[in-house]
Amino acid sequence: MTDVIPSGDAGVSGSAVRPVYSERSMRCYAITDQELQHIGVTNTAATFFASVGAACWTLSADLFKDLKLGDTPAAEALAVAQSVQNLSFIAGALMFAVAGYAMWVRHSTIAVIKRESTGGLKT
Repeated sequence: MTDVIPSGDAGVSGSAVRPVYSERSMRCYAITDQELQHIGVTNTAATFFASVGAACWTLSADLFKDLKLGDTPAAEALAVAQSVQNLSFIAGALMFAVAGYAMWVRHSTIAVIKRESTGGLKT
């Protein structure tokens, strides 16, 4: 499509759209509503768990920075801060593992859809 300034009418402003020939080839796969919903849910789950994992690792890094750069806290506070730091690092790793699993499930679902589709339609 291309923008063309209309000719002949002095009172008209703006542009008109004139179609231009184009060609595009694509593969189409048969997908059910349940499969589409499943892909959407796994995308959401992967995004959610990756975000929570990043937040956990950010908390762990922030505690590490505070412990290294700040004043030395009391022994009890130091023990709690180190425990929370370690737990948040482990929780972040677990969240990233769950996000990776969700992405693997999504990829597997798409692979099944491609395999079960009989060649797809070309338009």
